[in-house]
Amino acid sequence: MEQPRGVPSRPLAGRCALVMDAGTGVQAGVARALAAAGARLALCDTRRADAAAGLARDLVAAGGEALAVRADPGADDEAGGLFARLQDVFGGLDILVVGSGPPPEGPVLELPLADWRRELDVNLTGIFLLVRAAARCFVRRGGGTLLLVREAQGPGAGHGVARAGLAALMDVLARELAPHRVRVNTLAAGVLRAPADPAGAAELLARIPSGRTGTPADVARAAVWLCSDEAAYVTGATLHVDGGLSLGRRD
Repeated sequence: MEQPRGVPSRPLAGRCALVMDAGTGVQAGVARALAAAGARLALCDTRRADAAAGLARDLVAAGGEALAVRADPGADDEAGGLFARLQDVFGGLDILVVGSGPPPEGPVLELPLADWRRELDVNLTGIFLLVRAAARCFVRRGGGTLLLVREAQGPGAGHGVARAGLAALMDVLARELAPHRVRVNTLAAGVLRAPADPAGAAELLARIPSGRTGTPADVARAAVWLCSDEAAYVTGATLHVDGGLSLGRRD
């Protein structure tokens, strides 16, 4: 397909991006798309470190610049140390992509307190510590881009509370950081895989106006746009990449 006039083929050339939870799934697809757009990548995945390292090797073999980093950004001191290392290796950070996905949860009446706390620690407090450390780097650097990739909401109470808290956090960050040339946006991904049973799949597709589930590539293309200068005037936004599934019930 012909490149639109005025749109660079590698819109993120020269930028450094840190992609969290980059070992598999949506975040790995976003990482590949950012690399194809010219970004230098740092990949971190505390649960799937080997997968993140393998992805970094693949990107380097394809001609890109990438490395895997090990850190627990949910620990306040490690979050700061991670960005200090990126300053040494890449000369600074321009883009942070952080993911929020729903882990398995049971009904509220059966939900152990430990699971509730773990959900909030990972998908709210941990992300807060990470984005706060990144925001400090961006302000010192004179600008940057923070992107939260939010997967389709799961049924768990803890995830719902964390999701609401993140939405409020992103709004506050967008307002506070805009004067510092830091853009803060959310990419809300839709359903990327239909249920295995035919009846469930048919019921789901009937609720998606576009008539199909999404793909990781759909999400990745939108992520590249939000991280590029083509979206320079976009901040505080939530971009729904869901084929219209959320129409009428967006938060």
